Amino acid sequence: MTAHIEFITPVGQVYASQQFGALASTQKIIDFNCDYVGRVPLPQKAGIVPLYLIHRQNPRVGSRIISS
Repeated sequence: MTAHIEFITPVGQVYASQQFGALASTQKIIDFNCDYVGRVPLPQKAGIVPLYLIHRQNPRVGSRIISS
């Protein structure tokens, strides 16, 4: 399923499965938030799954800009 999620994730964003969001919640991870995107159809008829947008709690802390 991960490859299917990666294929539909907009550039510059990070999507995760519902299972990942649940695990992060039970582990009390505070470095990032999981915001519900909705039930999204995956490519190649892989199904419709609930997806979450992952983003840092404080985007300035620990972030780096890498230039080429």
